[in-house]
Amino acid sequence: MQLPSLVAGRGSLFPGIGMKRLLAAFVILSILGACSVSFSPGGETGLPEPTPGTPAQQQEAVTAAREYIDMIDRGQYSRTWERAGPALKDLTNELVWTNTLKLASKLSEGKPEREIQGLGFATQVDVGGPIGEYAFVVFASRSGGMSLSEKVVMQKAGGDWLIVGYFANKQTTFGTKKG
Repeated sequence: MQLPSLVAGRGSLFPGIGMKRLLAAFVILSILGACSVSFSPGGETGLPEPTPGTPAQQQEAVTAAREYIDMIDRGQYSRTWERAGPALKDLTNELVWTNTLKLASKLSEGKPEREIQGLGFATQVDVGGPIGEYAFVVFASRSGGMSLSEKVVMQKAGGDWLIVGYFANKQTTFGTKKG
């Protein structure tokens, strides 16, 4: 019995994908795994200041962000790509996006408890990026002995909030300091 090769090509786990493409996808995933986006209030970014939006806008954005988080929790990564905004689709492809979500979802232990930590609206979220209507919702998440900050960035297109970014940062608590 011959086991499939882990590399690309015939008889592999990735049939039809050339070695160069597989290596390129691995490099891109490695780079994306090390990336983070921050909305730095202290530094000069050249970006417009986020606004709080109206209560109706806030509710609409939070509802959409929770839907995307639920899709990620259930492993429905391709479904998030189907609902991705133009800013994301112009930047990457479905394979890179879904694999990035798979890696990011491994940060949490099961489905974490979440509460909203931040919310804002802006006309641009990246220097040089397209101008439009954007919302970002930040969740403080807890699961077991670790904390996780999750940020969902969305772009308004066709009347809907479409996902254009998901960022997760894990913080593990090993113990408490006793005084």
